Amino acid sequence: MKKLFIVVVLIIVNLTAFNLQGCKNREIKVSDNVKEETKKIEELKKTKTEVVLDKEAKILENLIVVTYKDDEHIIAFEGIKNGKKFYNINLKENKKEELKFDIEIIAVLGSEENGTIIVTDGEYIYSIDKDTFKVEKLLQNEKSLDIDKIREEAICTQQLISKGYIGYFNKFIENSGGLSTYEIINLKTGKKYEIKRYNERFFYNILISEPYVYYRSSNTVNRLNLNTGEIKTVKNIRNPGLINVLNDDCIAINTVAKQGEVCGLFKLDFSNDNLTKFEEINQKLDSNSYFSVESIDVKNNLVYYTERSEDVGKESFNRSLLVGILNGDKIDIKNKIFKNNECEKMEMFKVINNLKNQNKAIVTLILKQDISSYVNGGFVPTKNYIVK
Repeated sequence: MKKLFIVVVLIIVNLTAFNLQGCKNREIKVSDNVKEETKKIEELKKTKTEVVLDKEAKILENLIVVTYKDDEHIIAFEGIKNGKKFYNINLKENKKEELKFDIEIIAVLGSEENGTIIVTDGEYIYSIDKDTFKVEKLLQNEKSLDIDKIREEAICTQQLISKGYIGYFNKFIENSGGLSTYEIINLKTGKKYEIKRYNERFFYNILISEPYVYYRSSNTVNRLNLNTGEIKTVKNIRNPGLINVLNDDCIAINTVAKQGEVCGLFKLDFSNDNLTKFEEINQKLDSNSYFSVESIDVKNNLVYYTERSEDVGKESFNRSLLVGILNGDKIDIKNKIFKNNECEKMEMFKVINNLKNQNKAIVTLILKQDISSYVNGGFVPTKNYIVK
């Protein structure tokens, strides 16, 4: 069963006061418009300190949020037999409206950073504008798309889709010692790129930030320049897990630096091949309690991770979803968004940030079941919570 470590973003602010002061005895008058604009500018500068769980959004039960449409509306879908049903939902008025399209959507592949939704009818790939709901066929000149493979890998390629790309496992190369090839396609231009890596079957551990693609191959991490074809390799990293791109030279990874050491969150710098430890996230490998970093919101320095503790000899476990603020090489603040009772049946989670009002977000807990239903159709049990 394929696992998703979907990075999804969440921004929380610490409110501060803004004061206008007079000069000597003169009174300075500021128009309401100027005050409002100044207030907006100040709010953008505020520092995040905590996450507040507001409430469960009952209207979203068993729906999966795709994107915010605006401050009050979100777009979500539910799995039905052999397809998906979309809704435009007004959170303020607690109302939902079914969206009708001229195509029969059988799979939601993901969404881009601007909220554009990427779907398929099983034959072609389409984009849906989040504001106008206009449907556009993509890659029209591409005759050899393997939609089944793209659907199969979509659960692993959310980061690529967010950047306007799709990707899928292509083939094993016989008598190569475990070498496989993968295709990456630009959704706008149709341009294809091929990467090769060892001992990897699925599309995990591949990131993109133009012009670079970062990928794991056995115990190495590679950076491919899409423009020049140049590949830079950093070797001898034990079982690296790629999380997110920090900048052109650096990515964040999970790894065990040496045999017997603890797992941790590291910054891998391609300019000097150095691994810099952010913080000792995980406890010792034989411990019954540990952390697992799931995603990093680079823009806002937020780290999302789960905490899991097990009772020896028992199958049950406790799990919490937490958020921390990345400050230099430390994670300063750890807040539990959800505790044991909310997370005990969680298979995976998504964080969908409001594109216009950064104080709000929706967290979707996808409950345990065959996770392939998340992409490929069928009912998916979920609970959705508003956080701010």
